[in-house]
Order: sequence, then structure tokens, then C-alpha cells
Amino acid sequence: MGLNNMLVGSVWVVGPALGGYLAATYGLQNSFIIAGIGAALCSLGYSQLPETLVKVKGEQEAFSFKDWWQDTKVLLGDPNQQALIANACIFPLRFSCFSTVVALHATSVAAMGPMELGWMFTIMALCQGIGMPIGSYMADKVQGPRKWIVGPGSLLSAGCFGMLALAATPMDFYMIMGAQGFFNSFAKASVGAFTAESTKSERRGQALSLHRSAADAIALVGPISFGLIADVSGSSPATIIFTSALMGSVSLVYLVKARMN
Repeated sequence: MGLNNMLVGSVWVVGPALGGYLAATYGLQNSFIIAGIGAALCSLGYSQLPETLVKVKGEQEAFSFKDWWQDTKVLLGDPNQQALIANACIFPLRFSCFSTVVALHATSVAAMGPMELGWMFTIMALCQGIGMPIGSYMADKVQGPRKWIVGPGSLLSAGCFGMLALAATPMDFYMIMGAQGFFNSFAKASVGAFTAESTKSERRGQALSLHRSAADAIALVGPISFGLIADVSGSSPATIIFTSALMGSVSLVYLVKARMN
């Protein structure tokens, strides 16, 4: 999981800075075209991966809502799954605010354009990549829910996110984003390992779909909600602090709910 996240993180390191440079040099349209081509190539790559789902011979193919709900109730009643669902909400909360309020705040108070915004996200991803091997090593050495890795890392990351409300210069944004990414990296590998260990293999796909559904629900309403809050309140910093508080709250839910195996 750590190596996988490192590879994904390497694209985050290169992509924002490159996209910001292209946007500043050749216009915004080229960045969208390149991103679209890249996404299409990734889709083609995924289609070439071998199938890993093993079906039992004679297994019922028809969908049964009753069976689905019975399995879902079991998962929703499991404190470990409740903890993982809460944890899955951190990234969409963070990114929803990043992509709307934080970007506008940086443009407003620090006059940051596409290139500077790109570097801001690149620095965050680079620091996250630096912390990932440390977090992965700790995840291998600690058993159970690894709450004492995930919890402090998530809470420190949420705290750094809130400090973006006080940033006033490009360097402020760069330093805070770097710290936020570094602390977040401690949690990522541990969460992945705990998910695999706390979920039975036959229910792992359904459990992951619940985690992703919770994250997608926030990703759907988050950007417009945070943008609306910023417009109504007239304060981007207040919206950033509010988001930081939400991130900290779901991190605490993980700490309370996660159990030892």
C-alpha cells in the first residue's frame, strides 16, 4: 500500500507544477486537454489489468436486495467499519475546500496565479511522499487499528489545514501545505493496512464501496457547500477553519470507534 501510494503521489508532485506552468505559459485550455488525454490513457491501462475477483462455481448471480442489506447492516454495525467510513470523509472534506475556498483565498490574499497554485499542491504532495516511507514502516510494525498513528497524523494534518486561514504570502501557503501533506502521509498506509486486516475477504469489496460512497457523498456536496458558506459569511478564512474542524471531528470518530482485532 505504501509503494502504491508513493507512485500515485509522484504524479501529484509533477502534475500540479506542470499544469500550472502550462496554464501560465500557454493558457488554461491546454491543461484541460492534457489532463483529459492522461485520464483516457489511464482508463485504457486499467482495462488491461487481470481480474482478481474469484467467483465460486454455482454462485448466485442475481442481485438480492435482502441479502445486500443483511451484509450492509453487519458492516454498518461494526465499529471498525464505522471508524473507516469516518476516516474516508477526511480527503473529500480537505479537497473540496482546497479546490474552491483555499484556491480563492490564496489568489485573494497572496495574488497567487496558476503557477503558484500548482507549486502549492506540488509541495504538499512532495512532503507527503517524504513522509510515506516512514508511515509505511510504522504501519508494518504496529498491530490492530493503528489508531495512534492514524489519529495524531490526521489531527495534525487538520490543524495545519486550519492554519491556511492565517496564510498571507505564497511562502506561508507553501510551508503550511507541506506540513499538512507530511502529517497526512502517516495515516494513509496505516488506514489501508487496517482496512485489509479488519474486513473479511468476502465482504471487502462491499466495505470499500461503503467507504467510497461516504467519501463521494461529501465530494458531491462539499465544494458547493463550502463555496456557499464562504459567499454567505464573506470570509474564506472562517470557511477554512470550519473545514479544519470537520476534519478533526471525523478523525476523533476514528480514534473512538476503531477497535483491536
